[in-house]
Amino acid sequence: MALADGHPGYTPPAQIQQMRRELWWLPQWWAEEDDIVWNGEDRLTLKDDTRILPWGWSPALCHQLKQAGVQESLLPSSEKLEHIRQLSHRQTAVSLLQELRDELPLDGHIAGESTLCHNIEEAEDAVGRYGEAVMKSPWSSSGRGIRKVPGPIGPSPSLSLVRRGADSQRDIEGTDVTTPLPTRERLGEGLKTWAKRILKAQGSIVVERFLHKVTDFALEFWLDGKGGVEYRGLSLFYTNERGAYLGNWVAPEEQKLAWLAQYIPLQYLQDIRKWWEERLSRFDYAGPVGIDMMLAEEGICPCIEVNWRWTMGLVSCLVAEQGRYGRMVVEYIYGHYSAEVEAFGN
Repeated sequence: MALADGHPGYTPPAQIQQMRRELWWLPQWWAEEDDIVWNGEDRLTLKDDTRILPWGWSPALCHQLKQAGVQESLLPSSEKLEHIRQLSHRQTAVSLLQELRDELPLDGHIAGESTLCHNIEEAEDAVGRYGEAVMKSPWSSSGRGIRKVPGPIGPSPSLSLVRRGADSQRDIEGTDVTTPLPTRERLGEGLKTWAKRILKAQGSIVVERFLHKVTDFALEFWLDGKGGVEYRGLSLFYTNERGAYLGNWVAPEEQKLAWLAQYIPLQYLQDIRKWWEERLSRFDYAGPVGIDMMLAEEGICPCIEVNWRWTMGLVSCLVAEQGRYGRMVVEYIYGHYSAEVEAFGN
């Protein structure tokens, strides 16, 4: 959301501010002995050769660091920040998914289609092509800025009868329950209003073909900015029905691969990893990158989202390297946020 706003003075919603206050310590899980984990409030006195590794860069974070006393020479330039902002736009994922479909067919098992739309008419056309669809704002994360569009099949007579009353029975008698609904009816006024608001605020909107999910997973990488790409591990994570992050499985890499091998040939995963390692080497970017993917009934979608920042999936890989295994969860309980790695019972 800070990238979507793009301004130094951006103020996040109260929920995000609370999460920041209560989970600022999370980097202590992987910080080294001499590292400083900033709480977002204290003044900072840093050496000129200090390397700052935030969860993700934004103009708002740079502004906060300057106010805390950090010298500008340690921060990315406005041009670099804009470059990261554009990389983080969902247009990047749309383009890369199309490249994957063209170059890595996976024996016909590749799934997923998406379109970047610049007005409501283009969005309606994309929904019409895809049938059941999902609309996403260009800058968003963790389930925010996402809306599901119903499929083209109309409601059953029984459901219509419940909503409209017994006097409506003659109106719907003999109605074919498979009668397609026009795209404009499937969007509805609520979805259309939301889409227009996103278009006005962010200039575009992404429409994706809806996939019937089996499981989420991701590949985590680190780029050195000079063409070097380091694979950091496989992330097996889970979300709620809205797509918001709930947790990760923290385990040795071979255990995670063995679990995923129940569903797909590991050769497919190796091919996907090699493709990403080569493609990421061409980006002018240094830092973490997490590629969210999905195993669906329709096949494998090797690019749901590209995260040009830290992710909880990367954290789970680092925690596993420390020999801590179990279920990593981030929860909101009794009005407060918490994070922990819950060990599995014997």
